[in-house]
Amino acid sequence: MRKLILLILFISATFSYAQYNEDNTVLIWSSYKFKESLEGVEGASTKDWKESFSDYYTKRNRKDKLLKSSLFLRHYWTGASWDYHEVNEFASMKDADEWSSGSGDLNQKAWPNKDKREKALQAVNKYRQRG
Repeated sequence: MRKLILLILFISATFSYAQYNEDNTVLIWSSYKFKESLEGVEGASTKDWKESFSDYYTKRNRKDKLLKSSLFLRHYWTGASWDYHEVNEFASMKDADEWSSGSGDLNQKAWPNKDKREKALQAVNKYRQRG
């Protein structure tokens, strides 16, 4: 009897039960890399980096009606890690699909002026690896 109870406890502890409800959300987790060397990058500094990224994400997130929440995660305690991650939360898969295909439209909403938009994108992209 004791073995049967232990077996039932073990089996019930190893199964996960879940169900979909309307409060579920969709996450998009993206991984990017900073440039490992800023040698030759004009105007590169910690202050400029912070202002560029803060301006970019603040303006985009304010204009984004599909985004529920957003996190910018980076590892800065060691000098060996150049990775950073973005975690974006959406109410539904439809919203996540629309968001991922509408990046250019979102940039136009955040910076209606073409010159300011290009300047903001260049300020951020000078710190990121491309391709």
